[in-house]
Amino acid sequence: MRQTQIPLQRKKRERQAKRAEILSAARKVFATKGYERATLDEIAELAEFAKGTLYNYFDSKETLFREIVESILDEMIHIAEQALAEGGPVRDQFCRYAVRTLEYYRTNEDLLHILVREIHRTHMKEDLSAIIKRVHAIASVLASALRREMNKRLIIKDDPAELAHVFVGMIHNRAMRRSFTLPGLTAVDCEAEATFLTRLFFDGAARS
Repeated sequence: MRQTQIPLQRKKRERQAKRAEILSAARKVFATKGYERATLDEIAELAEFAKGTLYNYFDSKETLFREIVESILDEMIHIAEQALAEGGPVRDQFCRYAVRTLEYYRTNEDLLHILVREIHRTHMKEDLSAIIKRVHAIASVLASALRREMNKRLIIKDDPAELAHVFVGMIHNRAMRRSFTLPGLTAVDCEAEATFLTRLFFDGAARS
């Protein structure tokens, strides 16, 4: 029994490793070529696999792209979870989340451009429910911290999930606006941007 399990576990690890290599190669190809121009042949070549191997894991370019979109959002959920798990005042938690999210945008800028352009195309519409579910998951993580602050009467009483969506949207919109202008996100001071957005969210735009 034990001898049977070891090869099965090894095969599972090998399959997971191949799948990860394909996804890594696909992210690079989509980021440089765009969705329409990217081909499975290029992805297979970069991953150093035969094209047929790709079909053992993904049945189409659309499926592969959807998996990448979902993996990006899963990574962003993890960023939110880690930022809040480290504790401290809620403002520090939100600022930490904003810094790391902006850094993630900056590191993956080319790929995120493609995501923004492609997510509204026909081939992605059927996948929007899974995408929306993950976006709600990010807001849900932040909402839990806001709910605690509301219970302490330290911030206004409102729907914490809606407020969390506002904060997530502020970061996304700010990053996208900076990304599509020169010199782009590469020149953005993520710490300064995060501090500004956190202050704006919690204090508003009024001058004291």
